[in-house]
Amino acid sequence: MDELEQIDSQIPITECKLEKVFPPTFFDVMEHLPIHLANEAKIARPSQYRWMYPMERYIYFMKPFIRNRACAEGSIAEGYLATECMTLCSSYLYTMEIKFNRLERNYDGGVIESDGGLIIFCQPGRALRGGKPHKLGSKELEQAHFYILKNCDEIQPFLEEFSLTPVDTSQENSDRQFISWLKEKIAGLHKSDDSKKMTDLLLLSRGPTTYVTSHHGYLINRYRFHVQDYDKGLTTQNCEVVVVGEIDEANKIINYYGELKNILELQFIGGGRVVLFKCTWFDVYDQEKGVKIDEYGFVSVNRQRFLKITEPFVLANQASQVFYVDDLSNKGWHVVRKVQPRDTFDVLQENINDLEDSDNSSLKRKRTQEGLDIYQLFI
Repeated sequence: MDELEQIDSQIPITECKLEKVFPPTFFDVMEHLPIHLANEAKIARPSQYRWMYPMERYIYFMKPFIRNRACAEGSIAEGYLATECMTLCSSYLYTMEIKFNRLERNYDGGVIESDGGLIIFCQPGRALRGGKPHKLGSKELEQAHFYILKNCDEIQPFLEEFSLTPVDTSQENSDRQFISWLKEKIAGLHKSDDSKKMTDLLLLSRGPTTYVTSHHGYLINRYRFHVQDYDKGLTTQNCEVVVVGEIDEANKIINYYGELKNILELQFIGGGRVVLFKCTWFDVYDQEKGVKIDEYGFVSVNRQRFLKITEPFVLANQASQVFYVDDLSNKGWHVVRKVQPRDTFDVLQENINDLEDSDNSSLKRKRTQEGLDIYQLFI
């Protein structure tokens, strides 16, 4: 209540300050409305218990049923009955696509059940249209192969074992030595163990085929990604990505921001496939010229500075989507805004814990579901 009284006293002052900046034509009923909101909240409590938005949505649903304006009520009744009948009949049409079984726009195929093999071969994802096959260079193919090995959970014990052996100091030669060492190691283990998991490890150690499939779009994690060249002629941009990286010396997680250049589907002998995103990364290590965070927590990046790294690939399921907004106050900088996936909502964990710990949690969940069902009637 004290906060409402403070807001009630501050709103007129804010309105007066706005009058010094904007012309009189700017102030209509919407700018006058905030003056009454705090007072109404003190009298009638939260607006969600008294608002008319559901009824307005319901009227919007009924209005198209009016075909004859001379008999509006009859048209609404006739249209509503027809809609109810069609909805009831469509519930029994299991072999046809209806609004009850229609897939989401960014449906990525769902979780793929593992058959006992490697998890990395069971990643969800769906390509947009057909891809174009092309041959990958030997150096780029080696980089992609080593990145897949490094991010496969079943390969981690072999990485730890290889780290104890003396190798060449250069990173490139070390990666090649590990691939050769792993191929011999897995081949020896496969002679005594021919399980599905070991067979997949053998195929993974041998590397992907030279020819890969390139896609211009891909659906993963409820995101719709496009390569940068494809996005040039579109109004919406879906080529900006972010990947959560390693932890720095100050125990802070470094996020890598970049742009999607290519989507590669690598095929392994035996049917396994892995989808990689090839990206260009902005310089996130330079805290002055590459990336900065303001006092409000907003991250800005300089899209003119790139990282000079030999690892342009990430797994498709590791990427999240962002978009970059031009910072008008700082020329050349762009504010990073993360994209919320479709049909997902941020729910505070403490609210979930309070609901589960309550003795009446089942009753609350039932009432919540009833409220959602009632709300669905209006939308």
